[in-house]
Amino acid sequence: FRSDVGMRLATSLAGGVLSPVLMRQPEPATPKFAAYELVLKARSLRQQATEESAWQCVATFEDAIRIDPDYAPAYAGLADCYRLLGAPGWEAGPPKELFERARRAAERAIALDPNLGEGYAARSMVRFNADWDLDGASRDLDHAMTLNPNLARAYQYKSALLVTRGRFDDAVEAARRGQELDPLSSIEQTTLGIRLYYARRYPEAIEQFTRTFANSNFGVTHWGLGETYRELGRHSDAIPELTKAVQLSNNSPYMRAWLAHGLAAAGRRDEAVAIRHDLERLANERYVSPFLFALMASGLGEREQTLSWLEKTFDARSGWMPFVPVEPEFQWLSKDPAFTRLIARVHAAPGT
Repeated sequence: FRSDVGMRLATSLAGGVLSPVLMRQPEPATPKFAAYELVLKARSLRQQATEESAWQCVATFEDAIRIDPDYAPAYAGLADCYRLLGAPGWEAGPPKELFERARRAAERAIALDPNLGEGYAARSMVRFNADWDLDGASRDLDHAMTLNPNLARAYQYKSALLVTRGRFDDAVEAARRGQELDPLSSIEQTTLGIRLYYARRYPEAIEQFTRTFANSNFGVTHWGLGETYRELGRHSDAIPELTKAVQLSNNSPYMRAWLAHGLAAAGRRDEAVAIRHDLERLANERYVSPFLFALMASGLGEREQTLSWLEKTFDARSGWMPFVPVEPEFQWLSKDPAFTRLIARVHAAPGT
């Protein structure tokens, strides 16, 4: 009975025509209510977008799976959280390990429920971040959007892929669609600002970041605004925003590295070098992404060190590598033969 009602409702919502994809797939099992509640809690933690909340998100999704081992949304959410922890801007541990956990969870979600767009969306980002496989990631995202045209996160992810292809205005439009689908999400609002920043539409980016502050005091939003000011040469405005991002991120290594880059760009080299020394000491205690050292060396204008650390970033299979060609912080190297050879290797390396 429940299956019949669900099929009639889906047909009605589709204007009387049900997607062939949905027609040929079985209905997933009804989850245990306790697992469903935990998934809702985990999704809320995901929206906080801090390293601590992301690890709590992982633990909560795993609790849901222990209650209901066949609940596909819990695996899709777990995949997304592990992928987030390994993603550019995070890398809370070695990316290879975190991405492999994400991949296994995404594959399990798809096996349990082939109709679940979130499963394909999560796998798309593993293919993007871990494999540097933009074509494979795009196929998964297209399928996710076919299954769920209102999946805001899929548009956020699509916008990231478009950025690495240099299609900045298309990336803005994809991010705008994601923001329209989830207008209360600080993540979606900030993503739109960041895509405007990559598109060098700086006045619009500043307006978008400022508008986001009305809904939340989100550390990444301050980072985006600070980076926009830095690109405009407004260093006296950039440094306070980057400092605020460090504070709101609980002193995260990533935000400290970006602050060091901003300080170097502002001519405050001694302060930038002091942060680098702090992160070098921290790297003896926990994983610190080599990309951060490449970023700081770039800000200090150190060619050899920047290229060396980018090589280490490549070897770590960091999700930053597809972004490096379009990152404003490395544009001064864009015609350097060693840099262009490295980028060619990234483009030749999907899935390897």
